[in-house]
Amino acid sequence: MKKYLCFLLAGLMLLAVLVGCANTNTPDEKETAGTAEGETDQASSALSQLSVDWGNEEFVIAGRDDHTPAELVVDSETRTEVLEDAVYQRNLAFEEYCKLTMTVIQKETNALSEAVKTDVKTGAGEYDLVHQHMALTANLASEGNLISYTVLDGVDLTAPWWDEGTASFMISDKIYFMNSAINYSDENTTYVMLFNKQMAEDEGIDPYEMVYNNEWTLDGFQALIKDVSYDLTGEGKYDEQDVYGFVATWETGNTFFFGSGLRYIVCEEGEDPYLALDSTGINKASDLLDKVLNIYYVNNATYASPPGKENLGMDCFKAGRGLFYGEVVQYIVALGKEMETDFGVLPIPKYNKQQEDYITWTNGICSTTSISKAAPNLDRLGPTLEILAILSHQKVTPAFYDTVLQRKSVRDEESAGMLDIIFKTRSYDLSMYYDMGLEPLFKTAVNSNKKNFTSTYGKQENKTKKKLDQLIKKFEADQ
Repeated sequence: MKKYLCFLLAGLMLLAVLVGCANTNTPDEKETAGTAEGETDQASSALSQLSVDWGNEEFVIAGRDDHTPAELVVDSETRTEVLEDAVYQRNLAFEEYCKLTMTVIQKETNALSEAVKTDVKTGAGEYDLVHQHMALTANLASEGNLISYTVLDGVDLTAPWWDEGTASFMISDKIYFMNSAINYSDENTTYVMLFNKQMAEDEGIDPYEMVYNNEWTLDGFQALIKDVSYDLTGEGKYDEQDVYGFVATWETGNTFFFGSGLRYIVCEEGEDPYLALDSTGINKASDLLDKVLNIYYVNNATYASPPGKENLGMDCFKAGRGLFYGEVVQYIVALGKEMETDFGVLPIPKYNKQQEDYITWTNGICSTTSISKAAPNLDRLGPTLEILAILSHQKVTPAFYDTVLQRKSVRDEESAGMLDIIFKTRSYDLSMYYDMGLEPLFKTAVNSNKKNFTSTYGKQENKTKKKLDQLIKKFEADQ
């Protein structure tokens, strides 16, 4: 997954020290790329071999009115941030390379799905690309509304500007949506762990050293948080106004599940997807649940924000009342602007020391790129899409990491190294995006403090097998 990050982040950290503030002037290509030299050459070489001419026709992208504006649409008069300017410059270069006019039609999320369905039903062919919510894109795929990437000529899905995690969603030799450098919201919605540096110093701990020494495990994490919490308000009950070892969200159960190397469904190239939890996996999930319940409920160690009220947890951590905080990357920028105390970035703890990698996952609310079955111009869409991805890799990706790392709280070498570790290994589980009935099981057991995962999974297992078989048959029949 994006193997260039170590070089990229190191370069950006040096840039942050030398420059000290954002600059919206467009740097030259060497400064913009920010990638390892070999990958910079690879991108430049690939771009030089691609040629497509739309004769100044419109290239229409249908997108959401939330993520899409930031990733695809920038007002030339109001752009003030490095990332905004990078998107703007990418768009100009894209139009020049492909001799087209890029038009983005923005719709409310659910309306976007209906518009794509109508486009397919009528055969109107109004959209060249679709930029939609990842889970809703999976719904569009399962209902037969999308074209597989594998029918396009000129797209190299093994290149670093494409996300190899979503490439693993190949079913019956078809891939209906891909994340790439075009959509940085998949990075933004990747789960990480943050920690309050002052509280860590007061506790006499160094989480960075624990990560590098392979001691950053769930058992090690629980040992750090179990005696930190206290009733700051003196009301005799714990709420968001008190002090905690760990501040979590409703999704943290899933974070620990995937972070422990568990999967609901495995989808590998050349094989049909299959349920991953055999008897060994079930036993591991049961043991994991015991660990996580201890993290949540022993000594009031954890405060978990109710769903839809994630701001309560963020405010708790921002005010210096949480030693650790589990959230997605996009919170780093806001906290860096608003939090007085420095904080650091960490991967999700391992299940145990025997686990090889630190693993995380990406929430299905992020955007992804797909192609309507009614899309016109398929003969030139492949190289056009590849050019858009390469230009995004060259211009937008470095600016995204610059934005994440420019804030004083994470302008440290250790956090840069942690982000490299985090993005190296992300779990994309098919069950999180296609409706298989499995996604809520573990997190619900955690949030309800019930040791019932094994029984609830057993009740759902056969239903999921039927759904998975039906999905495979649909894709096999899709032409």
